[in-house]
Amino acid sequence: MNTLNEFIRKAKTAVQEYLGEDFSVEVSTFRKNNGISYQGMTIMEKGRNASPAICMDSLYEMYREDENMGDVLKQIMDTYEKRKLTDRIDMEFLMDYEKVKGRVLFKLIGYGQNREFLENIPHIRFLDMAVVFYCMMFHETLGNVTILIRSTESERWKVSAEELYERALENAPRILPERIQSIEEVLNAAGTGSGEENGRRMFVLTNTLQTFGAACMMYPDVLQKASGRWDADLFILPSSVHEVLLLPDHGEYDVREFKEMVYEINHTQLEPEEILTDSVYYYDRAEGKIRLL
Repeated sequence: MNTLNEFIRKAKTAVQEYLGEDFSVEVSTFRKNNGISYQGMTIMEKGRNASPAICMDSLYEMYREDENMGDVLKQIMDTYEKRKLTDRIDMEFLMDYEKVKGRVLFKLIGYGQNREFLENIPHIRFLDMAVVFYCMMFHETLGNVTILIRSTESERWKVSAEELYERALENAPRILPERIQSIEEVLNAAGTGSGEENGRRMFVLTNTLQTFGAACMMYPDVLQKASGRWDADLFILPSSVHEVLLLPDHGEYDVREFKEMVYEINHTQLEPEEILTDSVYYYDRAEGKIRLL
């Protein structure tokens, strides 16, 4: 049985021989949130400067069943044809902060499980989370493309994490406005039934793209307005990096039960890279602050 590394070498050779010298085939390690990584193959045709990565880990599982490299090659080429770019992506704008600053956004990730990753990423600590930054651009083929801002970029721009944060706080509500819906509305729209948990009213906070929407709890005045609307402080339950649940505090809730709920959602319903934290948070409207419970 071939190891993953042996499989990758064979697959890379097969793809390179199939495509010829007008293509460059590379396999690299791609890092995701929460320490998750995968081996991804990129196929670059001459004249192009970007290519989506094809996950080799899942193809290896397929290969282990019958060790048929022909099937693997067909799968790789089918995936490449579906995802390949027909033009170049303009990455030159990343050299100039004046061109970037209007696109700077932010997302929340867990701090503890991403310590190593954060060593080369400008970030700001927030409770047991970290605020990190990315640029969003639109591409005709790929749609909305997000580009993580690393230390190499922030150092080139001579911009601190604090300045990126201030810029992102201005941009995010404009580019990705918050959206609050009752969980009944969300589940009814999905056709999955009632959204009350033991008679509790729960609300989903995300953004209009439903991407990295947990960061909306950092938007200016969002929690203050929500707590005023419901005349209550708020429990905040992270259900993924893309959204959080808000529960108005009317005095009948058990924090331990909430922590168990968050843990169960994280470890039974989410992909590992989608987990924000296992914690529960609380917004005190008198103080105007979020705290960790």
